[in-house]
Amino acid sequence: MVDAPCVPGGAAAQASAASRSGDSAFSESQFKTLKYGPAWPEGRMTFDQWRRWCPKAFHWYNHRHHHESLAHFTPAEIHSGRHLALVAVQQRALDRAWMAHPERFVRGRSVARQVPREVWINRPEQEPACNVPQAAAS
Repeated sequence: MVDAPCVPGGAAAQASAASRSGDSAFSESQFKTLKYGPAWPEGRMTFDQWRRWCPKAFHWYNHRHHHESLAHFTPAEIHSGRHLALVAVQQRALDRAWMAHPERFVRGRSVARQVPREVWINRPEQEPACNVPQAAAS
């Protein structure tokens, strides 16, 4: 809960509603990741302290924290395209292990995990096809 009734910028304070969450599961997961990450502050902080803490936390989240849903890559690796080279390195390591000891791979050759093609928080509904009447051929 925010101590002051208003924060800079005019946003009104709002009490937390632990028993009911209107946030998406993505937001809840992101909060839990930050809360149990290595830099979560102890005790209450002022607004200015939060402003100094947030960039550090977001840097950790985007550049150091490996996300399971992103094939254990960081968001920065995905956005920069670096993950493509890393997947190739992983695949070469898996191939070398398979060639050296195929008996250990009871399901066959392993394939490095790929990043999902799309990630959505709230996927928009598909709009129905537009049924525009066509002009009659004369």
